[in-house]
Amino acid sequence: MGLCTFPCSAGIYLAIIGPLDAKATYLQGVGYLGLYNLAFVLPLFIILASVGSRRVMHRIRLAERSSRRWVRLAAGSGMVAVGAVILIWFV
Repeated sequence: MGLCTFPCSAGIYLAIIGPLDAKATYLQGVGYLGLYNLAFVLPLFIILASVGSRRVMHRIRLAERSSRRWVRLAAGSGMVAVGAVILIWFV
């Protein structure tokens, strides 16, 4: 974790570590923290691996150019869906 991402990411870690300290044993806490880190970092590695491949980036670029309107519609719809899920299940 870098210095620039610390203000954004540290709160998440503190929110996870607090309940783990109160309700879990040391090994359970380490396991849950490892699972959380895997879920937090794995998508970043997947994005990095896909962006690092020139062939994949070329295909993404071609798909975006050929159907720019649909890409924007899909991205916007996905954001609205995530917002709805957060509002329905977590608020």
